[in-house]
Amino acid sequence: MKNTTEIEQEITDLALRKIVENVKRERKKQKMSQLNLAMAMGHESVGLISFIEAGINNRRYNLIHLISIAKILDISILELFEGVDEILQTKQ
Repeated sequence: MKNTTEIEQEITDLALRKIVENVKRERKKQKMSQLNLAMAMGHESVGLISFIEAGINNRRYNLIHLISIAKILDISILELFEGVDEILQTKQ
């Protein structure tokens, strides 16, 4: 049986994964490559975006990244959190 901390961590991981999916969806909707997004964010390579989208090394977007992405994609930051509230309210 899982303890409360393990359950909370699973829910948090699902919520963070949903944010990554939302960023990827919005990026693709605008036909923007990982490299173009990374460069627009001030990075010199695709590493950050590709690692986050692939879930490598437990890399995640931080709030500064998400604000930047929303501005670059010209969308509301709320679109990047779509579906997250439902996950956070899940009881496992």
